[in-house]
Amino acid sequence: MTLNYRQIQEALAHRQEFKGNSMSARYHWHGDFSPQHGLLCEDEIVKLEQAWQSVTKFQGLYVVLSYETPIAWAITPLTTTSMRIFLPAHLVDQKFSVTTSKGQGYVKGNINRYTLREVFSHEEEAV
Repeated sequence: MTLNYRQIQEALAHRQEFKGNSMSARYHWHGDFSPQHGLLCEDEIVKLEQAWQSVTKFQGLYVVLSYETPIAWAITPLTTTSMRIFLPAHLVDQKFSVTTSKGQGYVKGNINRYTLREVFSHEEEAV
């Protein structure tokens, strides 16, 4: 199912995998990912590759793409519960197309929405 922009905002806030018309996000676990660069500039390619190289077998890398270009990523530790610990995400500030710029705005406003404490309290309220 393809998500609309409202649904994408919630998926980003909860760091869920999704597929939209021009945006998508998924987790890559240790050993299953070869960084896709798309139209990233050299500085951002280095940052993405450094993030991926720092991922251990107890972590994953949440990558948000606009078309085929990563526009944000975050290392996510695996936990023994269904909750994930949300560490700050890296946001690419490089300029792209109008559509990708719109997607970057959604990412910026939502991917770091919940701090660790807010994630736990938000999950408890939902129960």
